[in-house]
Amino acid sequence: GDGSLTSLRDAVASRRVAWEREQEIAEAIRGGEALLAQRQFEQAERAAAAAFERYPRHQGIAALQQRIRNEWESHKREEAVHAALNQAGALVGAGQPKRAMDVLQAALARYPGEQRISLALAQTQESLRAIERAEAIGQAAREARALLEANEFDRAAGRLDQALKTYPGEASLLELKSSVEAAKAKWLRDRATQEVVRRCEDLLAAGQLGNAGRELETALKKYPGEPALLALQQRLQAEWERQRRAEAIHRAIEDAQGLMQQRRPARAVELLEAAAAQYPGGPDLAARLARAAQIDRGYSMT
Repeated sequence: GDGSLTSLRDAVASRRVAWEREQEIAEAIRGGEALLAQRQFEQAERAAAAAFERYPRHQGIAALQQRIRNEWESHKREEAVHAALNQAGALVGAGQPKRAMDVLQAALARYPGEQRISLALAQTQESLRAIERAEAIGQAAREARALLEANEFDRAAGRLDQALKTYPGEASLLELKSSVEAAKAKWLRDRATQEVVRRCEDLLAAGQLGNAGRELETALKKYPGEPALLALQQRLQAEWERQRRAEAIHRAIEDAQGLMQQRRPARAVELLEAAAAQYPGGPDLAARLARAAQIDRGYSMT
């Protein structure tokens, strides 16, 4: 009887020890899981390591340790990925896409296959290409404008054509090329009209109104509405009018002199009065008219 009682007591004590052990293990696992849920990875790892040291080879504790390591590593990866993405985004925002690419490439080497980094890298490469494109286009435009200001129209157009081979259809380059072509056309037109004006002025100075008129007419057909040519046309018309007036006055005076020689002063007076009315202020008309009138009165008295 005493032996059986002792055996029973030992069995109960053994079961109690086993139960308490399981309770401690369960408590340790719950504590580790609670720390893990709070993302206190270092504390969770220490707690799990202490439990495993006390209860080595326990599968539940070993599984908890592995879980802690996996989630901690995943957390570190997530933080590193976010840090790389944030740093790259800040660099792109600061206009430094090349440095952003270095950051992303380093992160991708550490975490190969990370889609967010791959996507950010592709977007950054696109940003870099856009910046390089804008810089190249801007440089070509600046060079072309400098050549345009120097009236180097063909060289300006050539520089733009060169850029358009790399960036075909670029609206800003096409617009600038149109401006270059328009400026060249205006420059050539101005030169041509200036040359016409110069030649016509030489002809006017030489008294060759007919030749000047014909050259001006040809130029106006080619460059209608050109202000310099229209101004010259007004000058030529005024010169024609001045010449016709002078010739008419001269003929009137000559005709009056002929009449005076024919002893017809009355008719000479009429002719000179008509000329004076048509061309008031004409040189010599007033004096000639007064002289003819005086002679006519003398004839009337005889």
